Amino acid sequence: MKKLLLFIVIFPALLSAQKKNVLKTNLCGLAINNYNLIYETSISKKFSVSFGFRNMPKAKLPYLNEIQKQFNQKEVDLNIFKLGNTAVTTEFRLYLGKHKMKGFYFAPYGRYANFNLTFPIEYPDTTQSKGIAPIQMDGKISSYSAGLMMGVQFNLSKRVVFDLWILGGHYGKSTGVLRASNISPELSPDDQNSLQNSLNDLKNLGPFSFKGKVNSSTSAELATTGPWLGLRTLGLTVGYRF
Repeated sequence: MKKLLLFIVIFPALLSAQKKNVLKTNLCGLAINNYNLIYETSISKKFSVSFGFRNMPKAKLPYLNEIQKQFNQKEVDLNIFKLGNTAVTTEFRLYLGKHKMKGFYFAPYGRYANFNLTFPIEYPDTTQSKGIAPIQMDGKISSYSAGLMMGVQFNLSKRVVFDLWILGGHYGKSTGVLRASNISPELSPDDQNSLQNSLNDLKNLGPFSFKGKVNSSTSAELATTGPWLGLRTLGLTVGYRF
């Protein structure tokens, strides 16, 4: 017991002396309510490993006006579209500088991400008083990807670290299912056919493949598969070295 208590007392001091760990957050992510934390530890003079976690609460899309200008899909109303996500990233870094975890680096990484969606589908309602009717579909899309990033990390002070992500990207695959249940009022047979036609129009949206099915007068689902591509650019990350 005495040895355990002694270890607990001196362990923080040993970490402080080595200064081989950094706890960081990306300020750019915080600007869009993407909360993140990254732990990096040195495993040799040139190499380190890091583990990152991020969480973005479900909300309307940021920069919605700019996205709408590029998005041309009449079956989806982006004003109702909502997105949230969590992601876990494991990263290995090769530093080219002379000191541990300092200087220019290359970083291969792997990432698992889970996206929580509210996906509104619009279809022509056969009831004249309604015109276009929306069906709200909720679900999750999961992605697995791997990539490479380059950047530079340096000390702002004895303890404060600045990590600039210059350019990075990852590629992988994604799968997911979105569902609408307890649709009210119930869909008539004609409305079910109309909704099915709108789901069919989403068969290919960019590189993604969709397969939609109206299961009953109160339920429908939409399965999606496809590649997953992401960029990591201009990350302004600040951390504490210990």
